[in-house]
This record gives sequence, C-alpha cells and structure tokens, in this order.
Amino acid sequence: MVRRTTDSNALDSIDNLSYLEKIKSLTKNPVYVGLCLSLTGLYFVVTGVQYWTPNYLTKVLGVPSDITAIFFAGTSISAPISGVIVGGIITTNAGGYNTKKAQKLQGFLGLMAVVFALPIPFVTFKYFGICLWLVLFFGGAILPPVTGIMLNSVSEQQRTSANSIANLTYNLFGYLPAPSFYGMLQTWTGDETSRLPMAMLMYSTLISICALVWSINKKIKNEK
Repeated sequence: MVRRTTDSNALDSIDNLSYLEKIKSLTKNPVYVGLCLSLTGLYFVVTGVQYWTPNYLTKVLGVPSDITAIFFAGTSISAPISGVIVGGIITTNAGGYNTKKAQKLQGFLGLMAVVFALPIPFVTFKYFGICLWLVLFFGGAILPPVTGIMLNSVSEQQRTSANSIANLTYNLFGYLPAPSFYGMLQTWTGDETSRLPMAMLMYSTLISICALVWSINKKIKNEK
C-alpha cells in the first residue's frame, strides 16, 4: 500500500510538470539522451537513403530506371524486415534487451551497420547494393532493442514522456532534415553526379555509433 501511494505521488508529480520541464528532466539522463541521439541518427540516414537512393543510382551510378525500381523496392522491404526479425531472435536468445550481453550485442550490430555504410559512396552498383542491404539489415536489427534500452533507462513514471519526446526528436532532427540536407549538398556542388551528398549522409553514422556505444557502456557501468 505504501509502495502504491509512493508511485502514485511520483506519477502525479511528473504529470504536473510542463512539457519543457519534462524535457529538462530527461536531458539530465545521459543514457537516454545518447540513445535518443543514436536512434535519431539512424532515422536520419534511413530517410535520406529512402528519398535519394533512386536518384543516386540513376544519376551517379548510371543504373537503368527499371533496375533501380526493382532493386530499391526489394531492398527497402526485405532488409529492414529481415533485420528486425533476426535482431529480435538474437536479442531474445541473449536474454532480452535488459541483459548486459544483449546490450553489448546492440553496440556490435550498430558497428557492423557503420562498417558497411562507409564504403557506399565509393563503390559501384554491385557493391553498393550489398552494402546498402546490410546497412538497412543491421539498422533494423538494433532498432527495437535499442528503443527498449532507451525507455528502460528512465523511471517508469517518465516513460510516456520519454517516448513522446523521443518521437518528437526523431521527426524534427531525423525524418525532416535528411532529404533537404542531401539536396542542399547536391545543389552546393552543382553536380548531380557528385558522390559528396551520399558520403556525408553515410559518414554521419559515425556520430550515431559513438553515441550508441558510449550510452550502452554508460548504462552497463551504472548497473554495476
């Protein structure tokens, strides 16, 4: 009874906070902030890829439009779905996302996504296809577990607000700017065949992986 009363009081206290106060409270949690940043980076890359890959294939790599359409549709559907399924199975077998083993595994899977992202701006269509599929696969594999780890890093009373603020962050800094970022770089170069926009998009994954690995290590240390 005492525990329920305490939890109820804590929930009421959080509910009485303004939205800005809730954001301020969550920014004091470095693990939450780091994982939110890493997921935002993931959505940034995925959105940029989804929007600009057909243009990149036809203009930069000279791939025919019919092959581009088939490749893009097949990759966009099969890679993330396969990643989510396989990632879920692997994480479950590792004990669930709350275990240290599974959390370290997310860092490794994220690193693999970056390893295959970095060569993408410099390769031909054959290797572009392989690398892009693996980037989306590993990205899909870490998405549900890392989201779970992020929400588990805050108190139960904060999780609704944490999820809401995370989704706002994904939209404002992930989904929204990615297409414009690539397009602005393409306009700046003045060359539709420039590989620079794709390079900048893919190398932004370095920020995401640093945030992911640091946050996971921080969470593991906090739980010791």
